Amino acid sequence: MTGRNLHPSREDVLIDFATREDRLAPEVLRGFVQRFPEYEDELVELARDLATPEFDAVPECGAVDEALANDALTRFFEVDARLAEHTAGTEVSDPFAGLDRAGCRRVAAELGANLLFIGRLRDRLIRSEEMTAGFLARLAELLGTGAAALAEFLAGPPRVPAGLRFKADGKPEAATKQGFQEALDGSGLSDEQKRHLASL
Repeated sequence: MTGRNLHPSREDVLIDFATREDRLAPEVLRGFVQRFPEYEDELVELARDLATPEFDAVPECGAVDEALANDALTRFFEVDARLAEHTAGTEVSDPFAGLDRAGCRRVAAELGANLLFIGRLRDRLIRSEEMTAGFLARLAELLGTGAAALAEFLAGPPRVPAGLRFKADGKPEAATKQGFQEALDGSGLSDEQKRHLASL
């Protein structure tokens, strides 16, 4: 079944490509272009950007005055400690922070979802108030956190996906949040996966 909502958007395709560990392999780019020919130009440009040496190059630095550097570092830690005292208890921890791509795949598989849907949850692009208590509890269990802490994190403002930050000409803007059902319909999930996630 190929409904309009089942086809991933340009943003979703680029995010999926940019976050793959094997994205620099020519066959991976070919596979994406074959599946999404309408995004060929953007995929080729993104692959070229990701392959440029400047992303991994270490910048050359001039000589550093050790005494000045140590003094600056000491002042930084003092200011940082004072700020930490004022903000203690106000930051919401990111339950996705420790997940690499393999971890995201594991969570997606055990939740009965896919990487695209997990990416939308991680980037807070889905309205948490539309998620069921069962869904939040299961996701929290897989992430090793509490349901209340997860709900608090997901209720935060949407984030710009990491794979697209460097692609923007100006300061990138986070997308608007989607409804839960809208996210299920637009994440390339099978009908069975959508029914399962909606039933939690």
